[in-house]
Amino acid sequence: MEKRICLFCNEAINGRSDKKFCSDLCRNAHNNKLNSNENNYVRNLILMLRKNRRILQHVLTSDKITLAKQKLLDLGFNFKTSFKPYSISLTSFFIDTSEALTQAPAELK
Repeated sequence: MEKRICLFCNEAINGRSDKKFCSDLCRNAHNNKLNSNENNYVRNLILMLRKNRRILQHVLTSDKITLAKQKLLDLGFNFKTSFKPYSISLTSFFIDTSEALTQAPAELK
């Protein structure tokens, strides 16, 4: 019988013939290593969106307001998102908050 080795730690595998890892620890570590770049990207994007949302909640005092782009930048607002929901070519823009903040996903609140 052919000797099988763990894909993560290169130890000998005992048990089922279709087993790829010697333990759950190695299986989880292998999958975490494979997905770490994608997970970090998503985590950083969520953190940036939460920060942007907190800044908007701080500066929005009424249902409709016009803000200078520079004011948001000074507060740390990040306009550079991968899906570009904000226009960065404007020097100021209009935000209608009557529905935007009430319909935000729960994880961003």
